[in-house]
Amino acid sequence: MRYWLRLLGAIALLFLSTPLFAQSGKVNHAASLAHARAGFDFEQKKEYKYALFEYDTAAKLDSTYPYPLERIGGMYQVLKNYPLAISSYEHAIRLDSMFDVYNYYNLGLSFRIVQKFDSAVFALRQFIQRMDPVDKADSAAMVDADWWIKFNLGCIVEFAKPKNTEEPVALAEINSKYNDFAPTETADGNTLFFTSSRPGTNTKQEIETGDYGEDLFTTHRDSLGHWVKATPLPPPLNSVDDEGAAFVTADGQTMYLSLCRRADGMGDCDIYVSHLVGDLWTRPQPLGHPLNSPAWDANPTVTADGLTMYFSSRRHGSLDSSEDIYVSYKSTDGAWTKPQNLGEPVNTRFNERSPFISADGKTLYFSSNGHPGFGNHDLFMSRHLDDGTWSVPVNLGRPINAYGDDVFLTIPASGDKIIYSSQRTDARAPLNLYEAKLPLEFRPGPVTLVAGMVYDKETLQPVGAEVDVNDLKTNQLVAVYHANKVTGKFYITLGTGKEYGVTAIAPGYAPFSDHYTVPDTISYTEVTHDLPLSRLPNYASEHTLDSLKQIRDSLLALANAGNNNNGNHPGGNLGGKGNGNNNPNGNHPSDSLGGGRNGNNNSNNGNNNPNGDHASDSLFALMNGINNSTNGNNNSNGDHSSDSLLALMNGTNNSNRGNNNFNSGHTSDSLFALMNGNNNSNNGNNNSNNGNNNSNNGNNNSNNGNNNSNIDHSSDSLFALMNEGDNQNGQPKTNGPMQDGMDTSGIELHNVFFDFNKSTLRTESYNELNYWVDLLKKYPALKIEIDGHTDSVGTAAYNQKLSLARAEAVRAYLVAQGVNAKRLVPKGFGATVPKASNATEEGRQRNRRTEFRFIKT
Repeated sequence: MRYWLRLLGAIALLFLSTPLFAQSGKVNHAASLAHARAGFDFEQKKEYKYALFEYDTAAKLDSTYPYPLERIGGMYQVLKNYPLAISSYEHAIRLDSMFDVYNYYNLGLSFRIVQKFDSAVFALRQFIQRMDPVDKADSAAMVDADWWIKFNLGCIVEFAKPKNTEEPVALAEINSKYNDFAPTETADGNTLFFTSSRPGTNTKQEIETGDYGEDLFTTHRDSLGHWVKATPLPPPLNSVDDEGAAFVTADGQTMYLSLCRRADGMGDCDIYVSHLVGDLWTRPQPLGHPLNSPAWDANPTVTADGLTMYFSSRRHGSLDSSEDIYVSYKSTDGAWTKPQNLGEPVNTRFNERSPFISADGKTLYFSSNGHPGFGNHDLFMSRHLDDGTWSVPVNLGRPINAYGDDVFLTIPASGDKIIYSSQRTDARAPLNLYEAKLPLEFRPGPVTLVAGMVYDKETLQPVGAEVDVNDLKTNQLVAVYHANKVTGKFYITLGTGKEYGVTAIAPGYAPFSDHYTVPDTISYTEVTHDLPLSRLPNYASEHTLDSLKQIRDSLLALANAGNNNNGNHPGGNLGGKGNGNNNPNGNHPSDSLGGGRNGNNNSNNGNNNPNGDHASDSLFALMNGINNSTNGNNNSNGDHSSDSLLALMNGTNNSNRGNNNFNSGHTSDSLFALMNGNNNSNNGNNNSNNGNNNSNNGNNNSNNGNNNSNIDHSSDSLFALMNEGDNQNGQPKTNGPMQDGMDTSGIELHNVFFDFNKSTLRTESYNELNYWVDLLKKYPALKIEIDGHTDSVGTAAYNQKLSLARAEAVRAYLVAQGVNAKRLVPKGFGATVPKASNATEEGRQRNRRTEFRFIKT
């Protein structure tokens, strides 16, 4: 602050003016001057104990000279011993009121801290009246004094207000004799993190302060609501350096924290991020430019949706080079935007620090010594208004704010209480943690807290899923949360006045959604709701779109390497010999594998008549050039990888009397595995560890070695090609909840909506269906049955017709988004499969539903 610079300037001037000491008329003035100069030297080195001794000696040697008393006052002001600072300044003024007019200025500042606001106003007015400015610094000091007068008058107004809540309660279970501060808690208020200078990872005690450096500690409430013993977080989060001022996100899975003077940092202090993987926090990583700067950046807090960060900084652009609150937004690529100063009325020419944004995303709390209050730093609140501005900050009042520093705070999603760090009645005491009821007028807007677990529907084991929150009216993503990978637990907060869709997604699982409507008038609400995930069929995970495209590219590379018609297979060449006929009646472009190149179809009796259109990367074109044998045995005991031509040929062998014995592992990229489920032989035996697929209308039907195909084979998906020949003599069969590694029990789509008695999809349905579009595109082997259900109101025939129409509407939407229609089978069940009683409206509502069911390809 500027007044300290002016004070040091005045000190230097006094030591240059040695005649002033001679005017004291005391015999010991020379000795007094020597000790005063020694005290000044110690003061510059911040060796305050020795400085006070020298100044006190100087004052005793010359009891009429005010300078040593003035400096004693300055030392106690630095050491936050404000009563002794006031006593020393008043003594110096009594000795000579015109000796140094800045004694009135600093006396006024000290009176403010001890809540003697009237005396502070009087002293500051004396400073202005007596000041005869000789330079810009003096003029600036007069402006400052006038500002402080108004500030103290504001404090008088605040102090006249009655107490607005019960006395704060110290968290005795976790406080220590060291500094305990910067609390942050999970949304449910049951897990607390804080910073402490007690012994932890840092075991070396600092001589000057007696502290052990700052580490992060954690505690949680027991069944009775009491805090258990706090423990330090293990490495790599804590280290031998200082860690502190952390903020944990609403879901408890991400932590933003302040780290200072690190090799990978940019400035004095920087903002870092750590993630909870299971039950361990990762090594903190700096968030880099432009969020961090060469200046001091610390005290981060992030909105519940994870998209907005507030923090305190002294970077260029801060008002009067003080600590100001800044805001940064997370862009779509995950980077943080250039921070913006919140400006007035939140920030002042003095310090605004330790911001906290509540679960509603609109109510900001922070600590400041630039707004009228009760102590050195007080806690304040400001609300983000509809026009984008911030309301004038209001003091949280007594008894939350007290005599010393009140800084750092956290508020659970319930918004009814506050945990913060305070010195309470002693400005020199260490910071400790306190809990208080938050007055109604200072509480954030109400939210709904949804807590639950994501788990595997079949095994009931936890799943570490992503949990998305979407606005169903706008189909916009609101927030992304994460369930813990070990426990599956998640927490999400929902603001009022919207209808939300909540969707859990995880690799290898189908998405699961539900919805919540939060009215404007609702108060804080807690909802417990688990999200069960259905595992995808085994075959789906082996053949994603990416892996199939890799197979396709490998096969094209093999075909382009050349052909050898002597029965040898060097390198990647396709070769063969025999007497078979190859009659391609379709279109086989030049890069087709088989038809159009030099591959032969070896078959004593078989004809190969392809009548469809076979694109250049179609598997059918490849099949035209591959081995059909009447009497051959095919024994394979090796590994069938995607780049093995023999494995490829072994997997597409159509034989009347041949045996196919496959006893080895087939990787997910292997074409053998792809073809293995589509090999039909009337007379041959097909013993495969990977399962059989018998299809009346399939691709590989051979009575005497004939391969008849009348379908169109898309070039985009090899496995989708194989799906086209599914057996559909009637609807696909499902036999029980789990069949061949897939869940056939049905997945209810809670966010698919129809108007009453209509089959037109409402736009709110698009959000959930889009998750399925993404899934079906990622796993082209998947095939689903779309089941429509109604309640029992109306005739059975009408309900069956309506349910089928709704299933077909869902199918039409998926097809419009690019899903192959042949992978979607709509069915209407009417009211024949109820989930609840149709005797109540609640039951009938539950029965009106749409379900997806995995079926065999």
